[in-house]
Amino acid sequence: MGRPPSTTRPVGLFCGLAVVDVIQLVQAPPGPDDKIVALDQLIAAGGPATNAAVAFAALGGRATLAAPVGAGPLAELVRADLAGTGVELLDCSDRSGGSDGAGPAPGLSVSSCTITAGTGRRSVISTNARAAVDTAPLDRYVARAACGQETPPDVVLIDGHNPALARAALDLAARVGALTVMDAGSWKDPAADLPARCDVVAASARFYPPGPAGPVTAPQDVARWLLDAGARGVVVTRGERPALWWTAGARGSVQPPQVEAADTLGAGDVFHGALAHALAGVRRDQVTGPVLSAAVERACAVAAASTTAFGTRAWLHQA
Repeated sequence: MGRPPSTTRPVGLFCGLAVVDVIQLVQAPPGPDDKIVALDQLIAAGGPATNAAVAFAALGGRATLAAPVGAGPLAELVRADLAGTGVELLDCSDRSGGSDGAGPAPGLSVSSCTITAGTGRRSVISTNARAAVDTAPLDRYVARAACGQETPPDVVLIDGHNPALARAALDLAARVGALTVMDAGSWKDPAADLPARCDVVAASARFYPPGPAGPVTAPQDVARWLLDAGARGVVVTRGERPALWWTAGARGSVQPPQVEAADTLGAGDVFHGALAHALAGVRRDQVTGPVLSAAVERACAVAAASTTAFGTRAWLHQA
């Protein structure tokens, strides 16, 4: 059973990936053996769940991010950025050593991001999730929230990275009646069980689940696969093209606002954070066509606005 938000300020728990984004604005991407001068630059915390949490907080929610961050200069940069955006951090890093216990555990990943001026298109290079995970901090949060010592979340969002954290968060959602949302950017075998446990799955156009004849690629077939798996609502985002949505009894599309995009980096993450904010407090059995359509429309508007300035933080001053 779900329940309405316990406070006027919605509470969201976000689980997944935290990285350091090094973002360069260039006139054109460099060619082989090129060295070019950037027009602008930014360093900020990044990752799907991280940016979604930032968006949720910017829209007035209380956002908690469960992700491995650890120690060191990069970790301090991430902590400072999250504090500045109003996101509470549950650091779920394993600092006991590497996989064999003989050396230091891998630290934060760094994403190298190139934004092309004039188009806003981005290119990203990253190792994704590499930091070792310890679920104990999240387990303690779950225990506190389940017994009322911590305000339980109204909505839980996972991004498919660090599946052990996602499973603990989904267990909490089931106990307290929080709606669950998955940012399904691409299919990940270690996270194969997660879509079936989420109420709303927001997939990119490159999310291809497995099928009997190979990967499922057509949006309507992906939606059917996810609904059959157990989702109450499915969204497929396609950049500036209409976002598509499905429930068991309805389907539709939402045209994002047409804007002059300066930087599309993180727009999908912002969409997911705004979607989570719009759905916070909605019960699982209330995920109907009108409810999902209105949430997608709101998320499209926020995501579009986030692309109108360079960097993943400038839009926060407009939220």
